[in-house]
Amino acid sequence: GLMLVGQKTCHDGVLSDWSYIGHACSFITLEKALIDPVLIPQVGRANNDYYRDLRKTQVESYLSPRISGSRAIWADAIVDTSTREGVNDDTALAAKEFRIVIKVQPNIYSEYVTLTLASYPQGVELS
Repeated sequence: GLMLVGQKTCHDGVLSDWSYIGHACSFITLEKALIDPVLIPQVGRANNDYYRDLRKTQVESYLSPRISGSRAIWADAIVDTSTREGVNDDTALAAKEFRIVIKVQPNIYSEYVTLTLASYPQGVELS
């Protein structure tokens, strides 16, 4: 087996696969942590103000230890469950979808990485 104990992301020179693995793992870990307590309970629920606020608060609670304290891995995180375009806009509402857009700023970098989590109604085929 292989045990990853660090990453070279912040080192000078050419970046390697270790850089990608370190960041990708943190995003995948967050997504996996949100499936059971946040995304699955939203299936079959209305896309309304109550559930948008609830899911935003739930996601923020999972992000909190990742953006504050001595073990923070990200500089900032923004959760959007609003009805703005690209989130829970008219298209999403008409299709009975629910979207959570999370923007994460890894430490020392200025750009944000956008993660879009969505629950789709039963019977939808994704390609």
